[in-house]
Amino acid sequence: MIVGREAGTIGKYRRIRFNDKAYPAHRLAYYMYHGIDPLESEVDHIDGNYYNNKIDNLRLATHGENQRNRKLQINSTSGRTGVCWYKRNQTWASYIYVDKKRIHLGSFTDKEDAIQARIEAEKKYFGEFRRGL
Repeated sequence: MIVGREAGTIGKYRRIRFNDKAYPAHRLAYYMYHGIDPLESEVDHIDGNYYNNKIDNLRLATHGENQRNRKLQINSTSGRTGVCWYKRNQTWASYIYVDKKRIHLGSFTDKEDAIQARIEAEKKYFGEFRRGL
């Protein structure tokens, strides 16, 4: 161990080994600060940065809430989650998943209108778990 170096090993999440068991550092940080074991809840990184384990960046979330602020997938054609181009109709479509159900928000000739429909739906359905842009 080197004094001043952050503890843990890095993978997707920083992990800290204690009593021969590895724990995700963000879950330990939450537990140590709040004195509450997250148990079955997930600890969400508000800014989406897995390595930012500052306490003001961590909150308890259900699995569904934690998925709401995911990063944009690399195969996105629109540059925005929930907005895609329908070649057959020559329109932009906007959709959102809520409780595992896909909700169609509309088809638009202008991509910006489709993006705005998605943003409004995120505000309505995701609230504080909406990914900040």
